Amino acid sequence: MLPSKREHALTTWTDLHRSIRATGAINPRLALSIAVMTAKREHKEWAAMGITRPISQCLAEAKALVWSRAKDMLDEEIALRVRAAMPAAEQFARTADMEAILCEHAIPPRHAKATEWRKLAADLRRSQFYAIAAE
Repeated sequence: MLPSKREHALTTWTDLHRSIRATGAINPRLALSIAVMTAKREHKEWAAMGITRPISQCLAEAKALVWSRAKDMLDEEIALRVRAAMPAAEQFARTADMEAILCEHAIPPRHAKATEWRKLAADLRRSQFYAIAAE
């Protein structure tokens, strides 16, 4: 069953993102509502260009697009929750590891800077280990 017209007016990507943040899951009804809106808009655009295209094809593409984006939003939310549960030193150490990787793959590579970042990450992890051992 397709969502009503009233729901269409209130359904946006922001609504979907808020729903994912609040529940930690994808609301399939909300995702379908966005897909239907997208498919209808795309169908009208194709018709305006004089190209006939089945609405079912537009809906299938829109559903795949919406689900893919919603899955990305969910993965990001899960990653944020996992990171928030980590100790601060580990969070900074992971950030330092990413900076080191970026420096190594930069054009031109900055190996000296990458080494500094890796040293910082190791120091952070070591300080975190000592803090836990002291407890």
